[in-house]
Amino acid sequence: MTYIVRHDGRTVTETDWSPMAQAAWHRATRDQSAGGVVELFKDGRLIASHRITGGRGAIWPEGEACSLQDVVKAILQLLRDDDWDAKQIAQAMTDYGLPTSRARVDGMRGSSGRSLELSHAEIVTMLNAILSEYKRGSQ
Repeated sequence: MTYIVRHDGRTVTETDWSPMAQAAWHRATRDQSAGGVVELFKDGRLIASHRITGGRGAIWPEGEACSLQDVVKAILQLLRDDDWDAKQIAQAMTDYGLPTSRARVDGMRGSSGRSLELSHAEIVTMLNAILSEYKRGSQ
């Protein structure tokens, strides 16, 4: 499946990854300075068109948009690639002041088989706890 986002006939992005297409669509439909028309194609077929007016963008027209859970999974993957495990993340959050269990972090990742209700504030707290650990380690 290939997505193409065009702005006044100029290709903004061509990708098979939905989050990239969503980001391009979101940005292009909100570009007040550019004006014009943004089109979304999926597998060569036009599925949405939006005339830019007053900075009011268009919602993602193709199924489910990226969620907070998708953001968390990407953050946790980045941390895993930097050798953080669920226990270390939970400990960092606990040390930062938000008691967190390893099971909670596994649930954020989706690896526990159940989905968790996450808040933006919890994710910001997790990121600040991790940043605090990085700063402490570099001193």
